[in-house]
Amino acid sequence: MKGNADAQEFFADAPGGLFKGESYVEDLERARGCFRHLKRIFQELEECRAFELLKARPSPPLLPLEAVPGGGKAAVAGRTR
Repeated sequence: MKGNADAQEFFADAPGGLFKGESYVEDLERARGCFRHLKRIFQELEECRAFELLKARPSPPLLPLEAVPGGGKAAVAGRTR
């Protein structure tokens, strides 16, 4: 990630910078912290996905079938057959 410009830009506000290159253990812990952060973002997106799908779906009609002209007759005829 050290050479990845996008990652450097995304984590530019990380406390203490992203990688110092002085200690492998410290840099590894920072990388794990970045991974946890990204994982949390994707979990939040997954939680919102169901609501986005509901928003994209057309809403059901508000009137009952009997209130639609001709709809009640078809419903009654379907039940009697």
